[in-house]
Amino acid sequence: MQMPSRLTLTLLLSLCSCAPSATPTTTCDPVGDVVPLCGWQNPEDLALLPDSRFVVVSEYGDMNGLKPGQLSALHLDTFERLPLFAGVDDEGDATWGDDACPGQPGPAFSPHGLHLVERDDGAWQLSVVQHGARESVELFEVHVDRGDDGDRLRVQWRGCWLPPPETLLNDVVALSDGQVFATKMMAPTNAVGMMATYAAVTTVAPDTGHVLRWAQGEGVSVVDNTSGSMPNGIEARGRELFINYSGVGEIRVVDVDDAQVKRRMFFDALDNATWAPDGRLLVAEARADSADAMACFTQAEDAPVAQCPIAYAIVAVDPDTLMATDFYVGGDDGSGAPVADGAGTVGLLVDDDTLLVGTFAGDRIALVRPSDNAP
Repeated sequence: MQMPSRLTLTLLLSLCSCAPSATPTTTCDPVGDVVPLCGWQNPEDLALLPDSRFVVVSEYGDMNGLKPGQLSALHLDTFERLPLFAGVDDEGDATWGDDACPGQPGPAFSPHGLHLVERDDGAWQLSVVQHGARESVELFEVHVDRGDDGDRLRVQWRGCWLPPPETLLNDVVALSDGQVFATKMMAPTNAVGMMATYAAVTTVAPDTGHVLRWAQGEGVSVVDNTSGSMPNGIEARGRELFINYSGVGEIRVVDVDDAQVKRRMFFDALDNATWAPDGRLLVAEARADSADAMACFTQAEDAPVAQCPIAYAIVAVDPDTLMATDFYVGGDDGSGAPVADGAGTVGLLVDDDTLLVGTFAGDRIALVRPSDNAP
């Protein structure tokens, strides 16, 4: 999710006629069906490693690369947070990346969207958008080491690729054949330009970005028919790309091979997407008003140890018809009742009764409808 600068926020809030009501949640107590798993930094995106008990977590810094983050993992049996990568890997090599990759990102590493895929050679590839020190997509090999004392998850840096200049990336998806697709949300800009972009999005919804394609030995290119307003989350099924445009709340399905638009549907502002076990696409949808959303952005900078509670939903989308139903509605519903979650950016259904929800502005992963072994 895009995070405006402090000046932008001040200007936007000064134009709003209502005071924001999104008071950060500072306790880590369960509320209703929500069990907060606390101790994280803005767990913006989540990916389940199949046939394991691990979820890879992108602990987000910011879009400007000024605040570092790291890759971590959630152990589904113990609910522990396990550090994976913070910018340097002594065993890393660049064999999967682009020849122009300048090396590992270093301690400024600031991850955003991520995606796991099993490559045609059987290895598991983790692709990660990151903003620290450079704008890039970092590639990792994921290993699960089996042992008598339990399994251990680790990642090995395998290279990177760089987008064209004037690109601010958001999310990424890779195919088993090595193709990687990333959403260019917009161009980097200063505070005034950021404010103007957001104002335009809410009125005339201009095209601010598109999808980029990279493959080893082929470089980077723009995918035709993907230009739109704030391209955000992206997923793939077979030879189809499912692209979320947060500026207009659109899901657009584009063919990988000929770039033709196959179908589209409009919703509220959309963020990341994951696949449910039953084949539906779970998409995070923002449902907060503008004042509370701006307060949430501010809180993400000022109080990262708290949780922004603004309203959101995880919607289940039929990939063939793009018809959607609410799967889970969370955050502040305006009733004044306490909440344990909010500002959801991704919903990951790890089994029939365990939904994990990440956030761009908070200290927790929300575990919803927990199983019997939940903490």
